[in-house]
Amino acid sequence: MPITAHCSPANSVKGAECNAWPSNWEPVLEQYSALHLNLAHVGGLKDEGWTVATIEFVASQLALGRHVFADVVAQPVALRAGA
Repeated sequence: MPITAHCSPANSVKGAECNAWPSNWEPVLEQYSALHLNLAHVGGLKDEGWTVATIEFVASQLALGRHVFADVVAQPVALRAGA
């Protein structure tokens, strides 16, 4: 069963904002290689701590050919970086 995870603190439950970052999924993806994961709203609704390194982590997961997907509707970091 696919999982969609809002990976932005703006979409988290109050008090659990630090759990929203995409890198928190790395150990889960390593343990469950067949997991279908959609990282929703990569980049966030506003600039809330997203870094180029975080975006690169998401891109690396996509490049591995796993069942990881992402939407990049809100991408202020990439725009600032000139990507």
